[in-house]
Amino acid sequence: MNGIEEDVIDLYPAIDAAGSAGYYNGGPELGISIMLDGITAKKRSELETLRRRQTELFNREINRIKKEGLKTTKNIQWFDLKNRFSPMGVKTVGLFCEEIAAMDFTDTNKYIAGFQAIPGDIPGFGFLETGQTKVSMRCPKNLAREISVKKTAGIDELLPRAAHVFGGFADACHQSAGAAVIEKGREEALIHEIQAILDTNGGGTHG
Repeated sequence: MNGIEEDVIDLYPAIDAAGSAGYYNGGPELGISIMLDGITAKKRSELETLRRRQTELFNREINRIKKEGLKTTKNIQWFDLKNRFSPMGVKTVGLFCEEIAAMDFTDTNKYIAGFQAIPGDIPGFGFLETGQTKVSMRCPKNLAREISVKKTAGIDELLPRAAHVFGGFADACHQSAGAAVIEKGREEALIHEIQAILDTNGGGTHG
């Protein structure tokens, strides 16, 4: 970075915050600037503003879930943010799933799935209404252990298969985490498709 050294422990969360919480507020430009020229006091202040906004929205949604509960099937617990995380980018639904997976009200034996509507406004490009929603999935620790010993299916086996049924596509899936994009209005149908895959295979594709 132009001869400037930054600790990766500082750099990674800075870029993460810029690209997720700041996606619609100059975050991409901020992230590039950090990579090229390092983290200045002004940039730290901007990052803290983004993090405070993210914390505020996360806490508001956690309180809503505590009050209303997660939607559930036999093996899945899920929620739909719709547009409530606006103006943050859709990467934040995955970060939020990770927080929910660690909460004490979460069933540690069920997959976590969360949806966030994808806005039509694309920074640096313009408006492109696709009518899509992003789904992210995560695994609480108990379930992750079950997956690691092949007692049930990993997200990389479930989500791409289910998303394909609805003309969607998966993004960067592995055993304990993954994401996909599907058409809006298909959220609950996707959850039931994943559950059907699990039921068909006796709780997992490994049976």
